[in-house]
Amino acid sequence: MHYFEKFPGREYPLNDKRLVRVTDIISRVVFGSGASENLDMIDEYVLRDGDTPDTLADDLYEDDTLWWIILLFNEIQNPYFDWSLSLHCTERNIKKNYPGSAFFIHESGSTQALETLEARGVKVNDTIASYNDSAGTSFGGVRGLVYDYDMNLQRILVHSITGGNFAEGNYAKVVGSTSGTFTIGKIVDYAYYGLDHFEGPSGDLLNPLSQYIPGTTISHPIIGAVGQTHDGTVGVSYDNCLLQNYISGDDATYAVTIWESKMMNYDNKRTIKILRPDYVPVVIEAVEKLLNE
Repeated sequence: MHYFEKFPGREYPLNDKRLVRVTDIISRVVFGSGASENLDMIDEYVLRDGDTPDTLADDLYEDDTLWWIILLFNEIQNPYFDWSLSLHCTERNIKKNYPGSAFFIHESGSTQALETLEARGVKVNDTIASYNDSAGTSFGGVRGLVYDYDMNLQRILVHSITGGNFAEGNYAKVVGSTSGTFTIGKIVDYAYYGLDHFEGPSGDLLNPLSQYIPGTTISHPIIGAVGQTHDGTVGVSYDNCLLQNYISGDDATYAVTIWESKMMNYDNKRTIKILRPDYVPVVIEAVEKLLNE
């Protein structure tokens, strides 16, 4: 198909893992509004491990050079990064990207608990250390490197831990900081099993500082308001909110872990749109017409 010479180039991994220079069709071709949503033209397909655009095109259209149609109808601009990985690769990447442990900071009785990490000067690439006293004068012997933190969840991800192990209830602070110590309220040994967010039974995102009330008729839980219940009618203290119940009470009823969140994304990317074979000639003709304008 000589008309592809007009497209910008991009490297694309073939099923034999070779990289070839291909074209970014979406950056040049735009079909009429809703074309990729036309139910008469589209089937859904759940990817299997090993599926690539060219192998699918060969299976479905008996022509592996029609891989671009699969990318086009799924709005994939860079298959090297946007195409769903295999289950093995997905699991491997999660473990690689989230090494070490997840620490959650305990701040009893406070409605402003989310200020703790910032107030204690915790940042990426900081070294934190354990201490035997709240003043941070008696070094406990354990150190670790911070590679991620989330103030909304009071979560620190730490790897390269030396000198033993941190323990729940330990005082800790940033090495060299004068900002004071914080208390490690909860440790999840494998960081990827740590908290990512809270969800209600219908999948609604829940505010970590809210108190979720099962059975309420509110369709949109509050997000970002400190010290309120799920329905926004009764004030709650930090000790009663979802986050503190997770940290201190080990209540994971509405908790979604990093692993679960990433695997849900993986599952969502496995279902793609497939143009029905009968419509392939129509699409090819439309592309040729656009490129010849």
